[in-house]
Amino acid sequence: MACGEIIEVNEEEKFGIEEDDVKDLINSIFENVMIGSTPTLLEPLDHLIECFKLNGPPGLAYSEFSKFQYFMEKMSQALHEKHVIPDMIPAIGYGIAEKLEAGGLRVLDVGCGNGFHSSLLAEKYPTTQFVGLDIGSDAIQKAKERKTKTGTLFKNLEFVECDAGKMPVNWTGSFDLVLIFYACRDQCRPDLTLANSGFEVLLNGMVGYLIEPMNQLINCFKKDGPHGLEYSQFTKFQEFMAGTNQSGKKEHIVTDMIKAIENGIIEKLGSGEARVLDVGCGNGFHLSLLAEHYPKTDFIGLDISSDAIKQAKERKMTSGECFENLKFLECDAAKMPYAWTDSFDLVLMFDACHDQCRPDLCLHEVLRVLKPDGTLAMIEIRGTSNVYTDKTTLGDMATMMYGTSLFHCLPVGSNDANALCYGAMWGEKRAVELLNKCGFQEIQVVETPYFPINVMYCAKKIIQIV
Repeated sequence: MACGEIIEVNEEEKFGIEEDDVKDLINSIFENVMIGSTPTLLEPLDHLIECFKLNGPPGLAYSEFSKFQYFMEKMSQALHEKHVIPDMIPAIGYGIAEKLEAGGLRVLDVGCGNGFHSSLLAEKYPTTQFVGLDIGSDAIQKAKERKTKTGTLFKNLEFVECDAGKMPVNWTGSFDLVLIFYACRDQCRPDLTLANSGFEVLLNGMVGYLIEPMNQLINCFKKDGPHGLEYSQFTKFQEFMAGTNQSGKKEHIVTDMIKAIENGIIEKLGSGEARVLDVGCGNGFHLSLLAEHYPKTDFIGLDISSDAIKQAKERKMTSGECFENLKFLECDAAKMPYAWTDSFDLVLMFDACHDQCRPDLCLHEVLRVLKPDGTLAMIEIRGTSNVYTDKTTLGDMATMMYGTSLFHCLPVGSNDANALCYGAMWGEKRAVELLNKCGFQEIQVVETPYFPINVMYCAKKIIQIV
């Protein structure tokens, strides 16, 4: 310590330290914690050496580092305590900071250790529910002992001992935000953990799907190149969308979205008086969820993709039984069956309008098949129809969604000489204008905080009596 000039030494080998420097030795600043980590890391040194020998063990167990959780707590406190809430949370984007303040979200901390981060957040955001998960029984035991600064038990925080690669099945699609602090790289199979994670992780994994037809996309920008791309050139896009829907929408479709449509829809669905169409149903995720919840109501799903409809027709109820109130049809949304005129009380569209070359033709058909006073509920990407405003108000989310649109939505929505070429970020102004142009009235833009990148357009078919 003297050689490192941490303390002083004189010619008589008397050691001392200035009073003002004492705090540097007794506080938990990051550098001191890291210097003190060496004994913790060297604890199983003999066993570690064996791992390098021929026929030695593949690695070490967490339990061989008996003080590692204590070290991680000190490191997290030194490095993160002052920055998690004021700096890191706002940097996530997607309006997460505001949504945590408003409450109603569910947050998972994977590899929570002894609960330092989770408890810090749970105290700051008392109306949001937090769950900490860790494979270490000692860590979870310590985490469960955490209390608020006033000494009371947390009402919005729980801890679960669990392998992150095998999370409970009933957690599927249930978290709005998943946090991982230094807990991914240490896992033997981090891929299994990420496959269980939430919406933001899933979106970050979509790049591979979007760049699949990159060479063909580049040709679209060349003079005399093709107008756009076919859906079929994105071979795994349906798989990605299924994951997106399950991760981001399952928990909220019945409990939040359907209620927000209003116009007596909840009562009609419950009594079986309604008939519902899902345009661009994909593999049938949304409709199967609704059909099981409202068994008296008939549901029909429509999609132009034969692969999507094939998958949709294979859907079963949770019990394994076949649906009796659910059908799927391969069909162009711009050319629906003539017999459907005035036959649906509710038409749903989940992110299925902006990708179409001629969404106006589809919306004219939707208006035709709706009953008088029927409702269209259209989930679309949040945007204002102004790039600068989107950049200013949406931040990183705007960057991500404009990029997504450039790689997928615009190419498939431009693949015709007469295409309207809207793309994912067509925005509220253009969406409302198009709905009006296609004959819809009483258009409402409904906020959907439970779908962080979306808004919902609700519009009615009103017959004018002359």
